[in-house]
Amino acid sequence: MQCTLKMENECWVSFNVVEDETGVIAYNLQKYGCPEAPDIPMIILGVSLSIVCIGLILLAVWKVLVSVHDKKEVAKFEAERAKAKWQTGTNPLFKSSTSTFKNVTYKNLYREEYNNDSLLVINWKQ
Repeated sequence: MQCTLKMENECWVSFNVVEDETGVIAYNLQKYGCPEAPDIPMIILGVSLSIVCIGLILLAVWKVLVSVHDKKEVAKFEAERAKAKWQTGTNPLFKSSTSTFKNVTYKNLYREEYNNDSLLVINWKQ
């Protein structure tokens, strides 16, 4: 008699059973349909590469978005600069940090002059 059983590990077992005067004999035992064990290194490699690829794609998208935003900001800045009502060489908000003061108590007793040969000539005042 042909018998087929499903085992607890999802495998199918097929065998023939014969009963005679000495007892029951099973022969022609075949095992099939067993699930294969998962390939752990390939799963880890696949998950890791997926994470890296998704990260690179997100970085590329972010870079494109930032570049587009920066181009808009530069165009806006250039448009505002073109509409400026002050001279382009000076900034109306800038105030020089250096100041010149005259010391009224200082008496200069000599005068520096340069002749044609760029030689320093000191003339004493009287």
